[in-house]
Amino acid sequence: MQEIIKISKKQKRLTQPTKSLVVDVYIELKKYKEALSMLKTMKYPSILKEALLFCIQKRLGYSNQKHIKNKV
Repeated sequence: MQEIIKISKKQKRLTQPTKSLVVDVYIELKKYKEALSMLKTMKYPSILKEALLFCIQKRLGYSNQKHIKNKV
C-alpha cells in the first residue's frame, strides 16, 4: 500500500480509476485528510466515500464542512 502512495505522489497526472484506488488506500491507512484531498481532485468523486470521510472526521473532531460539496 505504501508503494502505491509513493508512486502516485511522483506522477503528475493520474487517471480517475487510479485516484479512486489511492483514495481507498488512504482510507485503509487511516489517512483521512489525504483521502479527502485526493477526492477533491477527482472529476467524478464518489459521494459515498465523501460521506464516509465526513462522518469519520466529524467523529474524530476535525471536521471542516468546506470539504464536502452539496450534491443533489
